[in-house]
Amino acid sequence: MAIERAAPKFELPPDVYLGAFVVITLVVSWSISLLIVTDSIPGYTTTVLMLTPAVVVLALRRIQGQSIVGTIVSSIRGATTPSLGFAFLYPVLFIGTVGTIALASGLGVYQPGRRTSWSW
Repeated sequence: MAIERAAPKFELPPDVYLGAFVVITLVVSWSISLLIVTDSIPGYTTTVLMLTPAVVVLALRRIQGQSIVGTIVSSIRGATTPSLGFAFLYPVLFIGTVGTIALASGLGVYQPGRRTSWSW
C-alpha cells in the first residue's frame, strides 16, 4: 500500500531546515532558561527544555508538508532494542559518571532537596 504525501509548502534544501532547527531550538531553549531558571529551578523546567527540540522538529516538518503522525512514525521506524536501550541508559550513565567525578574530585557537593521529583 502506497502512502501519498502532500506536496511540500516550501522547497528548501535539507541544510536550511537543519540550520533552522539548530537556531530555533537554541533561541527558544536559551530564552526559556533566561526567563524561568533562577537559583531555585522549578521541576517543570527540565521537561520544557527537553520538549523544545521535539516541538521545533514537528513544526518544521509540518512546514515541509508532512503530517505530525507521519513524522513521529518515521522517527521511530527502524529503532531496535539496543538503540532504544542506549537512548535511555546513556544519559543516566553519563550523568551518574559526571556526578561521581564531581563528588570524588571535590568540585561538587551533594545537596539533597525535596523528595518529590516534580516541584511546581
